[in-house]
Amino acid sequence: MPAFGIKITTKTRGTIFDKAATRSAGRRMITAINKDVAESGVRRIRAHFVRVLQHPTGYLSSQVETALRGTRTIIWDQDIVYGPWIEGTSDRNMTTNFKGYHTFRIVQQRLEKDAPRIAQKHVDRYIREMNK
Repeated sequence: MPAFGIKITTKTRGTIFDKAATRSAGRRMITAINKDVAESGVRRIRAHFVRVLQHPTGYLSSQVETALRGTRTIIWDQDIVYGPWIEGTSDRNMTTNFKGYHTFRIVQQRLEKDAPRIAQKHVDRYIREMNK
């Protein structure tokens, strides 16, 4: 299964971001948002597997985790060998009746819609911190 990231754009303009301390708080906010969104994605992927897998052993779910890639937090399956087939992105899916569960794609689309709501608590907390 391919890893994916959710792109969150945060504009940091104005006097609140002029001081080093507030810039640092802004970076912590962005890191916390990325981590929270990614962890939500892992929980959703695992929950989706519970619903769709015919004979779950738990191994596939246990391999889904977050990883820091530069400044991005990604969700991936640690390149499990049958991951692309389960997702439906393998060449093998074209030659079999099984077209995949599309779990990562489904979760990514839902996370993109829910990311602002997930982020809001972090924004509120850091705005309070930056206004002290």
